[in-house]
Amino acid sequence: MATKKKKSAQPAKAAEQASAKNPPKSDKSENAEAKSSKSKSSKGTPNKKSSATKLASDEASEDSKEPKSEKSAQPRIASPRRGARVFTAVGVLSAALIAVSLNLLVSRFYKRWDWTSSGLYTLSQPTLDTLHGLDQPIDVIVFLSRSDNMRVSVEHMLTAYGAETRELRIRYVDPDQNPAEFLALQREYDINEMTTDEGRLVSETAIVVARGKKHWYVTSDDIIAYDESGAVKPKLEQALTVALRNVIGSQTTRVCFTSGNGEPSIDSGAGDGMAELKFRIQHDNYEVETLDLTHADWNKQLVDCQVVVAAPQVAIERDKVDHLERWFVAGGNLLLLLNPILSDDEPRILPSG
Repeated sequence: MATKKKKSAQPAKAAEQASAKNPPKSDKSENAEAKSSKSKSSKGTPNKKSSATKLASDEASEDSKEPKSEKSAQPRIASPRRGARVFTAVGVLSAALIAVSLNLLVSRFYKRWDWTSSGLYTLSQPTLDTLHGLDQPIDVIVFLSRSDNMRVSVEHMLTAYGAETRELRIRYVDPDQNPAEFLALQREYDINEMTTDEGRLVSETAIVVARGKKHWYVTSDDIIAYDESGAVKPKLEQALTVALRNVIGSQTTRVCFTSGNGEPSIDSGAGDGMAELKFRIQHDNYEVETLDLTHADWNKQLVDCQVVVAAPQVAIERDKVDHLERWFVAGGNLLLLLNPILSDDEPRILPSG
């Protein structure tokens, strides 16, 4: 019995010696070991949380790339608003092409209808022949204001004229509304101005038809006339056609006033001067000249001339009177405006020639 107890005590003693050699670790050492192992594990193996975050971001980037590639691969679908804009642009372009085509057709095949009961603006064949024969530009300047009763009729008639030829350049100038423009034309064409009772500025000439330096005046009296009953008789077409024929023609009617025997001067506006008469005759579309009977070749000026002998103060020489008489009998035109020539010595009338 004693021997068995001795044997069991030996292992216990060995265990105590081993524990003395290796004493138990304190809490501090355990914590240090835990920290060192934790740091070693962090250095040696990646963090699970950071790895998961990185993996999630990579997956998100791949997901974001995939729709772009799919979007680029799929065909684009036009929005309804964009389609509406396209249809609008096509419609506008089509309308523009149609308008241009219509303008070309109208310019080539223009036809004008006169719906007035009397065919007031239907042009006669002589007028059509005159218009179709124009081969150079002609200016037609209208000096009627918009308030003038004749303005509408003139506009309609000139529209009918313009439908037959492209050679007419038509302008409308209101003296009261466009005084600067009227002043320039007044100087160019020697036009008189008047002032109405209302204080408006008007032109004495209604229309001027001009080709270069040659021009023709159309007055208000040329446009309309009145018959015995007081009814209006339009003469507008006749007046315009006559004006056109005169400016395109080479001949002009000349009126020659004699001088050299005490006749009043046609260039003087003082006293008994006839400058006003000259102005009126010119605006009746005649050329006014002076025929000086004292010149040696005065008789050569009689060709195509309408001679006016106006109030000579002394008797005309007999040979000149005889020449004028022969010229008149042969078909010349002669107008005598004679005042009685009184003798200073005797109470009697002296012969004029």
